[in-house]
Order: sequence, then C-alpha cells, then structure tokens
Amino acid sequence: TDDNSSIINSNSSSSYPYYHSYRDTSLVRQLKTDAATLGRKASCCDPKPGQKLKPIAELDSEALTKLEESLIKALDREFDPFAMQHNKRLIRILSDAVGVGSDVNGVSLLLERELREVTIDANLCRELGAAVASAVFRLPSERLNSLWQRHESEQLQGEANGHWHLKHPPECRLMRSLELHDSEDVGRPKVRILSQAAAWEMEDGSEEGRKRALRFGVSLRRWAGDVVCLQGLEPDLAIRSLGTSYRSCCSQTPAQAGPTKAQALSIPSCCVIWDERKWIADVESIVQASSGVALTLFCREDPSVRFRVATINPEISDMCMSVDDLDLWNNIVGESVTADPYILCAHFECIGGVEAAGLLPGLSGRQSLSKEVSGQELASPRLQAKGPFRDTWHPSAVFCKGVTTLNWLEGHAKGYLNRLDDRELEQRFPTGHPPIVATLRI
Repeated sequence: TDDNSSIINSNSSSSYPYYHSYRDTSLVRQLKTDAATLGRKASCCDPKPGQKLKPIAELDSEALTKLEESLIKALDREFDPFAMQHNKRLIRILSDAVGVGSDVNGVSLLLERELREVTIDANLCRELGAAVASAVFRLPSERLNSLWQRHESEQLQGEANGHWHLKHPPECRLMRSLELHDSEDVGRPKVRILSQAAAWEMEDGSEEGRKRALRFGVSLRRWAGDVVCLQGLEPDLAIRSLGTSYRSCCSQTPAQAGPTKAQALSIPSCCVIWDERKWIADVESIVQASSGVALTLFCREDPSVRFRVATINPEISDMCMSVDDLDLWNNIVGESVTADPYILCAHFECIGGVEAAGLLPGLSGRQSLSKEVSGQELASPRLQAKGPFRDTWHPSAVFCKGVTTLNWLEGHAKGYLNRLDDRELEQRFPTGHPPIVATLRI
C-alpha cells in the first residue's frame, strides 16, 4: 500500500512505534471530510451521519493548536526513516522533488545528501497522505507560516525561511529497470524473487522482538512477490504477513537432520515460500537437506512454464560433507540436475560471505546476479561496529540460469551503511540484512 497509515491495522497502533491511530476523534473526522474535498484517499474512520462540522473560521485557538499537533505527528510518521523506505507514493514525490523521477532508468538510489536538500513546505505537504494534506489545508496561512519557522519535530528541522528539512533522512533504494529482455520474450511469465536472511532471532518474546517482527512484515509486503526465500527465519512469520495463499517448503528440521550444529536452532535453516495463486509446486521434485531445500514450480496458467528454485544456508561442516550428503547437496545446488530455469538464493554468513562460496561443492566459478547486474556484490552492514564506523560485507547472493533480469533492487552505498549506529541499523533493517529483490523473466 502507498499510505503509511494503512500499512498496519489502525487497531494495533499501540503496538507499533511508527504508526498511530486517531480513530473516533472529531478532529480526524473533520480531516477526512477535508481530504474528500481535496479528492484524496482518506485513511481514518467516516464522519458520523448527520454530524455538523465546524468551518475553518469557527475553529478556536485550542482547536487550531490541536490541529498543529496533529500535523506534526502526521509528518513525523510520514518521514520516519523506516516508513520512507517502504512508501512508494512518498518515494515518487521525493524523486520528483530532487529532480530524478522514480521511473528514470539507471536511477537506483535516493541519497542522504539529496534528501537533506528537499524543502518540506506547504506545497509538498499537500501531496502527502490525507492527515497531512487536510491539516495543511485547514490551518490559516499565518499559523502555518509560524509553525514552519519555530517548530522542530522528531524528524524535521524548521528553518528561518519558513521551510522544513529532514533531520535524519535514510537512503532509499529503488527498483532499477535493466531493459535487457528480448521483445520475443515479452509474453512469457515473470517472477518477483525476494531473498531475506536474518542476523538475529525475530520473535524472542521481547518488546523489541515484536517490533522487529512488525517491521519485517511491512518490508516483506513492500517487496515480496511470487517467491520468497528465507534463511534463518520462521516461515509462519512471513506467511502471516503475506497471506493465506502462500505455501512453504523448508529444509530439514534439526530433529530430521540428526546430531549437527543445526540442532541448536529452533527453526529450519531456510525455506522457500511461493504464491499458490500463480505457481504450483511439483511435490516429487522437492529435495531437502539440513542446510538447503529445492523444488520445481510451474505456472498455474501455463504448466509448460516451470523453473527450479533453491535456497541454502550452509555451515562450515558443509565444506567437507560425506558422499551421501554430497549427492543430496548436488541435487539442491547443481545446475546440471535440471534443464529448467534455475534460481538459487544463498546466505553464506556461517562460512565468511559470498567470497567463500567457491569453497562449497558445485558453487565454484558461479557469478551472482548482483555481480552481473551492478558489478559488485550486495553490501550488508556488520552487526558489530568498530569505533565510529561500521564495516560492510557480502553475506548473501542470488545465482540464476536461464532467466532474464528485468529489474533489480539496488544495494545501499557503503558510505551510508558505514555511518549507521546500532539503533539505526535495527530500525532500518529489521532482520539485520537488506533484502535481495529482482524481477525475472522465466
């Protein structure tokens, strides 16, 4: 969804720090009426039938003060760094404001320095969500100008020139269109693939764990498409966010895998999730191991269109596996086991990153999708910062065969990741790692 206020159900506002509910207040009923007058989608409850609403001229000083407070809270929600990264409508507005346009090929990031220069004024606010636009519409110009000059909020800094600027802008990733496909393939099905790894346990029973899980759900709904590959994440957590039409297939559980290091885990090391409305699993094609799983999916509309998808989360012990384990492993990662298009989502945290992937059987010499598209691996921030700066590394990758990349979610600049403190890291990357997202032509 494009509207921040509807990403999380309004009844759960108290459980989420970035979205709030103003249900059943006369002020918001008035704001919704004004939003309808402006021709905008409203995000709150309907006015009660027959209710008489005060015109602007009749609002007293107390009502105007409440309206100002409502505007500040709404702006802080709109420009929260996490919310900004996952709000398509706001990304379009900001892209236009910095003069790049969100649909221009080759533009893949909205940089911090560009967003710091964006002027937050009444004109831009009128393009935002209903709560902001209607409050700006209702406030008298003298109150609005005074508010612009004197107020400083959690996310915005007032300037003497009557404008606001972002205090802590994030770096926003955009889908980069590659336009590499042949016109003859235009009619073939597409698949949106998302690979996401977790650096820590998501639902640990704590308040912070619950917030992480909620943020992860928002990120998943923003980027997920047909197929989601998870490493170190509980599939039920993702399916609750994606919907009941999604099905999952996991690697062997610790009990199935036997006495290995994986027994310490309470969840499967990885899993594949797919939208059954578009893709159907070939049950006989499923291969499961302790560190990976693979299966073949075919298109519901055209069963002749099929591809194999696999995900792995290897451990050090997988570098010297037995003959039986090696056969099972090759059935998961081997490109030669199938003539179908092939997608492999991998997380190499336990063995030192993508650079060590060639030490695993069957992965030597392969080039990742990120390397092929951008010339470098996708950077992820290290959890432990050294001094004022944080190192980056390359723990995850996606490998493909027989598909055409249509667009790609560009990685963050390393300088941006270097400057994140612990709080910013956890807020902007709920799982500790940025997702890998691509749209592929099968």
